[in-house]
Amino acid sequence: TMPDAERNMAPMREDLARVADVAQFLTLEGLKGPGVVFEHQGNFNGSGAYEGAWIKVSRRSPDGRKMTFFLNQSPALKTGAMRASWPGVVRVEGDAARKLDNEDWILKDWENSSAVARAFRYPLKIEAYRSNPDRSMARQDPPRRFLSAILDDIQINTDIDHSKFEPPPAK
Repeated sequence: TMPDAERNMAPMREDLARVADVAQFLTLEGLKGPGVVFEHQGNFNGSGAYEGAWIKVSRRSPDGRKMTFFLNQSPALKTGAMRASWPGVVRVEGDAARKLDNEDWILKDWENSSAVARAFRYPLKIEAYRSNPDRSMARQDPPRRFLSAILDDIQINTDIDHSKFEPPPAK
């Protein structure tokens, strides 16, 4: 054991929590669970910050929480059939009674990393807005941007020996 292991683990746990939050938006697979239902809601053309042609998919869970994904529509290379290729907008529904705002995460410019070849893609630009879930308040309380990020690369704890995360040998 390392004498300062607990001190070193705290920032890694925080980083892991941040990555887990972002990863939930990047893959629908990570949002499955008992009683969770995904439903196709049709197609949507957005404007302004929401510009694009989207396939709208809602996620409902037994606890009443709802998320809506707007997935990019693009033609398949071989067949030309329209397909979803990446999430462009993720809305986490708020709750007016509990004073929880809606959050819209806008994920733009999906590319492979230019810094290091990766097996995954991520958005190079992320914007996030909060809005009042009470639609009657939309004119008085317009959406507020709370995050604007431009990513160059995603690297977390690169100086940590990856063998530390291997499972213990089977007995």
